[in-house]
Amino acid sequence: MATLKCQQNLGNYGSVETVHRLLASRKISAGLTNLWELGQRRNQLQKFLGLSMEAIILQEPYCQIFSQEQLEIAKSRMVNLGYVIDL
Repeated sequence: MATLKCQQNLGNYGSVETVHRLLASRKISAGLTNLWELGQRRNQLQKFLGLSMEAIILQEPYCQIFSQEQLEIAKSRMVNLGYVIDL
C-alpha cells in the first residue's frame, strides 16, 4: 500500500511525474524502504522489491518513458538493496 505522501503526490502530479520526483530525490522512498523491510522479515526480498516502482520502470513498456539516467538510478537502488535484476 502506498504511503500517504505517495498517495498525495499521485493525486497532485499523476503517476509519471510522481516517479520522476521520486527518482530525483537522493533519499530512498518510504515505500521502497517498507517493501525492503517486509521482504527481509518474510525472507522474500525478491518478491517484495519486485513490487516497487523502481523494479517496474525497469521493465517494458515502462522503461521507454524514462531517461537512461533515471533507469540507472532505479537500477542502482534496487541492486544496493539486494534485488537481482533479470532483464
